Amino acid sequence: FEVLADSVEALVQWTYPLEFIEVVWGDGKTIDRTTLSATGEAPFGKKRFRIPFDPTGKKWVRVAAWDSAGNGAAAQPRHL
Repeated sequence: FEVLADSVEALVQWTYPLEFIEVVWGDGKTIDRTTLSATGEAPFGKKRFRIPFDPTGKKWVRVAAWDSAGNGAAAQPRHL
């Protein structure tokens, strides 16, 4: 995944239908997250998602994708 000035871009490939893409970040004191629904995506897909994200004041960020079977896949956290 890539951290841009106003968003995070992640290339995701999946088998089961997706439920959501999650961006999790921390500032050294708190941890927060935002999710993007992906329920409209068909099974066996691949797509580049762009999720709004302001990296100002954040120490780290990671991206995860969750499917309809409850499986999750997370990228390693990226230090900002």
